[in-house]
Amino acid sequence: PGEKKDETKKDDKKADKKAEKKDKKAEKTAKKTDKMAKKSDKMEKKPEKMEEKKEAVKK
Repeated sequence: PGEKKDETKKDDKKADKKAEKKDKKAEKTAKKTDKMAKKSDKMEKKPEKMEEKKEAVKK
């Protein structure tokens, strides 16, 4: 009976590590999407800034 307990403990540890890896990967992915969203925001604001500069040059 003692040996079986060890086996399940090993499996549990493996499962825990896998879950941890998944969590970290999910975090990384979330950060990446956040970065991408911020980047697209910047891209959207860029044309506005260009227009402002053009207006300033005209004046």
